[in-house]
Amino acid sequence: MRLLLLLLPLSLACKPAVTTTTTTTTTTTTTINTDETTSAAREDPTTTAPPTTTEGPTTTEGPTTTAPPITTGDPTTTDPPTTTDPATGDPTEETTTDAETTPPIDCPEGWIDATLDGLGCLNFVEADAGTNWLATQTICQTNNGYSVEALDMVEAGKLFDLALLTSYFSHRETWWLGLTDLASEGHWTWSNSYSTDVDPAVYSDIWTPNVDVGNPDDCVVMTVGNNSQLVWKDIPCLQVDFDGKPIQAVCQCKGEDCPRLTPTVPTVPTVPTPHECPEGWVAAGVLGCVLPLTDQEGLSSEEAQAACQEVGGYLVEPRSVNKEADLEDVAEILYNIVAPWSWWLGLSLQESESEEDQWLWASDNSTLDTPFWAEGEGTGDNGKTCGILGKVSIEWKWHEVACDATEFRGESIGAICQECLGEHCPTPAGTSPITPTATPTTPTTTMTPETTTLPKPDGCVSNNATADTSCYFLNTTKVYWREAEEACMSYGGHLASLADDDENLFLGLDVADGNNVWLGGFSRTVDEWAWTDDTDWDYDQWKAGATLHEGYVYFEIRTYKWMVGSLPDKLSFVCEIP
Repeated sequence: MRLLLLLLPLSLACKPAVTTTTTTTTTTTTTINTDETTSAAREDPTTTAPPTTTEGPTTTEGPTTTAPPITTGDPTTTDPPTTTDPATGDPTEETTTDAETTPPIDCPEGWIDATLDGLGCLNFVEADAGTNWLATQTICQTNNGYSVEALDMVEAGKLFDLALLTSYFSHRETWWLGLTDLASEGHWTWSNSYSTDVDPAVYSDIWTPNVDVGNPDDCVVMTVGNNSQLVWKDIPCLQVDFDGKPIQAVCQCKGEDCPRLTPTVPTVPTVPTPHECPEGWVAAGVLGCVLPLTDQEGLSSEEAQAACQEVGGYLVEPRSVNKEADLEDVAEILYNIVAPWSWWLGLSLQESESEEDQWLWASDNSTLDTPFWAEGEGTGDNGKTCGILGKVSIEWKWHEVACDATEFRGESIGAICQECLGEHCPTPAGTSPITPTATPTTPTTTMTPETTTLPKPDGCVSNNATADTSCYFLNTTKVYWREAEEACMSYGGHLASLADDDENLFLGLDVADGNNVWLGGFSRTVDEWAWTDDTDWDYDQWKAGATLHEGYVYFEIRTYKWMVGSLPDKLSFVCEIP
């Protein structure tokens, strides 16, 4: 699921050109007091609009004088006192200097300024097909915000009124809130203000949570009920629609979380810049950066390999369960959007040193260890000595075809290229690593692929008790789990994975230095866990009594046990660098 979110730019890039209309809110010097608008719509007898504040005895703007914008509904706000300039006799405003004055909040472009309602800045994000709750958290964090919160009934009403106003244009009726009991059944918390317990009784007029033991309804939506009434409803977090209508994301930032008009100086070390995929390429989980050549269909295996070498990569090589899963996610998106094809693998049946035919990876001629063949495939019979990833019925599996084939089951075979970062690189463009060629009769120059070795950071600690040459680097900057993994990748490594008690003890004693730290573990489902460096998950140290839910693994220094963190959590982290 996380990979599908990362691949959203790919789906957009692969779509035929479509004109998209985006409705944005343009900020002008006139601030709309939403209290006046929303109270009328809600007709709440307990809520009244604040008194109107005037600039002085007259409100008519002259031809050359513009009244400053009203930025608060506080009825006690008055114009600053004026004095007379002794040189010109003109009135001037007194200037007060305050070194500790906080710069005003500047809502990001396209966001709604709802600070007068106590809601900060809001962004109603359009998703035609709807989005799930977990994806909403990622969307909002990517935009420097968090899933919207209504901390009391007054805020809930004002938020709903603004949502109704946007619905006149978007025709949307259901939005995710940042409210969940994923961590502990019946213990409701906000995804951003997670340290504050939520009392459902406060919202009893609009929400009655499901209290059945083991129920799947762990995340809350705000929706339009009968007669345009506000209703909250807890539903499964992975739903993308409610009553047949797509669920939308609403992002929020408040106070210090919002951007300021003047930049602030960072008070913590900057996380290293992660490796970014080249332009046009897409990050595909542990598979790395990939580039589907959707403009080149009907390629033979040799042509596909050459096409990938042209762009600085090689035909994709899913060498593990996790890499295969990430490749299948890419293929599924392409299948549904633009290219219902099969895809060449960098895999062929060749003679090995044992004189027995073996399936070898093209980039380094290593032997296939973890196959994903369809039933009855992988024999190499009838000259079918190249591998593809193809979809039959509803499953993606490997199939063997002739290396000069260009179609499989009536559809084109295309190329998905995997970025080469200097290790296991293919042979230079112009030669084929798959089809052997005759010995040349003229002298040739052999080109050796350049290997890129990233320098290890200072303070990287090795575990001398093992033969492993990896080192472990502690970064005490507190960041989101995804940022931590990207930082480790920029060093050529990943967040640390732990394989046994000795490694777990070593990390706690010699590396963590008293800090709770992110590890490289993450959940594919509640019961399925994986490491970002693609090592096998065959060891764990879960804390007794800890609630396991979808999220990310961190090491608790007090107990040397593992816990599960969530998207909003920020922790120090440990990189494992080969």
